[in-house]
Amino acid sequence: MNELFAAALGVVKTRALPLAGFAILFRLTQTVLLLPLLAMAGRTLTGRPVIDSTDLVRFALSPRGAITIGLTGSVLLTLYLMEQAGLAAIAVAHLHGVKVSVTDAFHLVGSSMLPLLRLAVALLWRGLLIVLPMLLVAGLLAWRFLRNRDIHYYLDLKPPAAVAAAVFLAAVMLFTAIVLAYWALHWRMSVPITALEGLPAAEALRESAAIVHPVWFRLALYWLLILGTGALFSSGVAWVVHQAGLLALGSGAARLGVIVVVAMVALAAGLHALIGGTMAVTDATLFATAWDALREGSRPELTARLQEIGDLPDMLLNDHATRIALLASGVLFVLGAVNAWRLSDGLVKRLPVQVTAHRGSAKDAPENSLSAIRQAIVDGADYVEIDVQETVDGGLVLIHDADLARVAGVPRRVTEMTLAEVKEAEIGSRFDPRFTGERIPTLDEALEAVEGKARLNIELKYFPGEQHLAERVVEAIRARGMSDDVVIQSLSYDGVRDVRRLAPRILAGYLIATPVRNPELLDVDFYAVSQRLIDPNFVLQAHRRGRKVFAWTVNDSAQMVNLAGMGVDNLITSVPADAVRVLREHWAKNPVELRLARLRAWLGG
Repeated sequence: MNELFAAALGVVKTRALPLAGFAILFRLTQTVLLLPLLAMAGRTLTGRPVIDSTDLVRFALSPRGAITIGLTGSVLLTLYLMEQAGLAAIAVAHLHGVKVSVTDAFHLVGSSMLPLLRLAVALLWRGLLIVLPMLLVAGLLAWRFLRNRDIHYYLDLKPPAAVAAAVFLAAVMLFTAIVLAYWALHWRMSVPITALEGLPAAEALRESAAIVHPVWFRLALYWLLILGTGALFSSGVAWVVHQAGLLALGSGAARLGVIVVVAMVALAAGLHALIGGTMAVTDATLFATAWDALREGSRPELTARLQEIGDLPDMLLNDHATRIALLASGVLFVLGAVNAWRLSDGLVKRLPVQVTAHRGSAKDAPENSLSAIRQAIVDGADYVEIDVQETVDGGLVLIHDADLARVAGVPRRVTEMTLAEVKEAEIGSRFDPRFTGERIPTLDEALEAVEGKARLNIELKYFPGEQHLAERVVEAIRARGMSDDVVIQSLSYDGVRDVRRLAPRILAGYLIATPVRNPELLDVDFYAVSQRLIDPNFVLQAHRRGRKVFAWTVNDSAQMVNLAGMGVDNLITSVPADAVRVLREHWAKNPVELRLARLRAWLGG
């Protein structure tokens, strides 16, 4: 096996240019042409621009969701297999004394597309069968522990039975991941078998498993070595760029620091792409070399097949494709540098970031209570964020969870209770004896509390049993004449669209808790985005579309500065007093210091 690894590295060294050229060109083609087409097809299949995070499970279990996930997974896996097939052809051909160029490899993957698609479908089915027991266990645990309580009851209070169930599920997931990796390794050689020998998917998988099994442990070690080395180099690049950028920014030479950081960010992007491509090339070459050495088929027959591929007419002779690929990469590098400078510019002209108190000042008073709202006003918050639900008799009350178990010790769902029953629940003593007697307020009480003092950010909470939430919230706002003093947001895009239809004057936003492709398709005034999903480019694109970015839930002072540096418009935080202080200090900086802060945010420092 040591000889095989050495041989694979020798192939990488000798055929580095065509291997790199194919990898670069294939990934450029995939990024520019194929992935956008896949995204368009996905939107057509789903029938909507975004799937709410609250609807993900329901959508996945629906016929349309199953079809969408299956087709998307098949296409993405096929693209990966096509790249691996082209690299394998270049590598194996070299071992047989045949020259397969970049364009020859493209000919091969083009002619092998349908067989590789069938292989991808077969792999997905087998993977699903491996994962299915884990999904069943997760479903049973969810049915046993989550059906009677809101999820936040378990996250905040951590009852022992739920913790034990989570540990058991984690063990099942780990075991499933090990089994999946084991079989992925055994099926790894099915790519060259399908593309170069032309065997059907099922037969290719059986032959691959038979070849790998005697040496699977050694191959696994080499595979981990490749992946680990790539991860180590990638982390090293990120660390060096981070430290060098911070050193440049702290040098006192502001303009030089900006130039250095922009150049290093662009360089880091190029190095990360290079590392990823090198890993793909080395990975494909290792398994292709091992397959060629361990297979039992006729070598003359395979050599003839490779010669047939190498004799195909080249559209670009003498590996000009490699040079074009490298030139394209250089152009992308320059564009990345220009984009880095563009992102660092202009944000100093933006208005200071506003502060929203998450569920009121929830660190100092019971969440969503009148005490928390009043404290948020004292803390200087521009907005107070509240969660609103509808009772069974149409009352509008402030509560986050589906039930009252966590905040009041009452294991009943809000949508099954009357307004009077909800008002009977006491929420203060569980937080602090000082708040004994605190009750769950209505939306009208919250509007009265902030009128003329702050604005409200009203989150619509949709749970089974809700009837006319958006309509009744809009009616309550209009009854007090406060349409200009509120914004409304929700995890439900249908709810947001209801608000847009009922009250175009009220600003409406969509809560983004998971990555969303093409957010520009959403008909909203602002995006309320989990802080982990925000980067400078997202903010810039949102502003270009005339939409604001609210970041949640930001309680760390350093992250507040980073997000302000990225240009977000609003910080949703549980510590509004701290946020007001931190942002006041941030916006007291001069324009050069603000740009440097912007670049520090880019570097995560």
